Amino acid sequence: MRLTDGRIELRPPEERDLPLVRAAAADPYIPRITSIPTPFDDDAGRAWLARQRRKHEEGEWALVIRETVSDEPLGFIGIGQLADPAVAQTGYWVLSEARRGGLAVAALRLVLRQAFEEDGFKRVQALIEPWNEASIRVAERCGLRREGLLRAYYRGRDVYMYAVLAEDRRD
Repeated sequence: MRLTDGRIELRPPEERDLPLVRAAAADPYIPRITSIPTPFDDDAGRAWLARQRRKHEEGEWALVIRETVSDEPLGFIGIGQLADPAVAQTGYWVLSEARRGGLAVAALRLVLRQAFEEDGFKRVQALIEPWNEASIRVAERCGLRREGLLRAYYRGRDVYMYAVLAEDRRD
């Protein structure tokens, strides 16, 4: 699967994305909210990429966020179906040098459009740590609403549940 809005492209991960994983592992923020390997070595990075490719082949969307002008991979977005076939969960991250440029918002909008219009999901949700103000802003800009605090829910941490329903969509 490849999705694009002209500015960014979302594509499955490839071996050449190892520098993206290395940069993400060195970020003080990304390893706190993801499964990016830390400490990092090339073998661990390749194994992480292989897991993401397998997820993609098995029907989850595990997609690199690539800026089309520079051809540079700058982040990652995933979405997978939950137990209810009408419900999916998403997560995303962008390297520090690319933050505040709207890449995560653009990527989430592409994924939501595909999820609702093409794949028939009725609900897409995200778990976001209360301190993660940047991810909260991205979710809210894309129409997700805070539904509540789930205490010690994800890896023993508190998270907010954000969600958007197909009928809520604005764009």
